[in-house]
Amino acid sequence: MKKQIIAALFCAAILVSACAGCAKSEPEAAPADAPAVMAAHEEPKTAPPADGWTMAKLLEVSTINGAPLSVPITVKSLGDGMELSTEDYTYSKEGKLIASLNRNGTFFCSVGMETEDVNAADENTPIIFLDLHENDIPAGDVRINGLTFGSSKEEVTAALGEPTDPAVQRGTRAL
Repeated sequence: MKKQIIAALFCAAILVSACAGCAKSEPEAAPADAPAVMAAHEEPKTAPPADGWTMAKLLEVSTINGAPLSVPITVKSLGDGMELSTEDYTYSKEGKLIASLNRNGTFFCSVGMETEDVNAADENTPIIFLDLHENDIPAGDVRINGLTFGSSKEEVTAALGEPTDPAVQRGTRAL
């Protein structure tokens, strides 16, 4: 269970890094054919904690595919339409399976799985990491406290608070 909690917290950290690292000074307009719900960013779900964010707190306000993240993160817990594809797979240097996560038959992201056997991987196998890229994910499908890829710097600050690390304040490294 401890490994699953650490894996879930690691996934939340990756999500924060992805959204914060992709912050833009000006919000982009949504494509004309985007659903109205995706045209505007969600309001933050919770104010930044006075004592700062922990991985557990970030996990509580994070969603993928509209599904809240929970421990353990599995393909099944990520909601309808998500499926593990082992058609093309590899292994990490630690021997863990790296495969594709598809949504409704279309590539969504790469995932690291808590298994060394491709034949043992299924929708209930814990996910160690999600490798998310803005170009692969439809607008709004990954959210942290209302933030998504393309959130402005002001939106990131409102949802997560001011950075406490000077390197982050200068924008010189991801969280």
